This record gives sequence, C-alpha cells and structure tokens, in this order.
Amino acid sequence: MADTLGEIAAHAITGHKAYLITYYKKSREERAEDYRKVMPKLSVFALDEKSRVRKQVEETIKTMKEEDMGRLLEFIKNGKNLPKK
Repeated sequence: MADTLGEIAAHAITGHKAYLITYYKKSREERAEDYRKVMPKLSVFALDEKSRVRKQVEETIKTMKEEDMGRLLEFIKNGKNLPKK
C-alpha cells in the first residue's frame, strides 16, 4: 500500500491511530479511489479476467431453463445463430 499511496496513507488505512486524522480528511470518494488503487495488490485470491468470465458463464449455465439450454446446445453443435424468441 505504501508503494501506491504513500506511507502516511497506508498507515491511516491500516488504522494506526496517529495517522487516522489524515485518512478522514479525505472525502468518501477519495478514500474509495485509494482502495481501488491498492485492491489488486492486496487481493489474495484475485481472479484474472479469463477465470472471472468462466465462472460467470458457469453460473449462468447452472441457472438456465431447459429450453434455453437446448437452444444453447443446438447453437454449439451447429455453429448457427440462436433462433429468436
């Protein structure tokens, strides 16, 4: 965090009392932006884009209606556009 935001901001976000006043001088939007900057570096289980999309597709398929699943399988099998509803 210190590499991205600076040492004082990193201490403030961490909750070190001596630095908290510095942190709360920022607006809510500024604090949110600070978190966005450091989140990728702090996330232990961050998914890359391909993994995220795969997970999203899997979840969508799990909840598909049988009729929609059939249309999807037909599309995959034939490589044609899905018929309109």
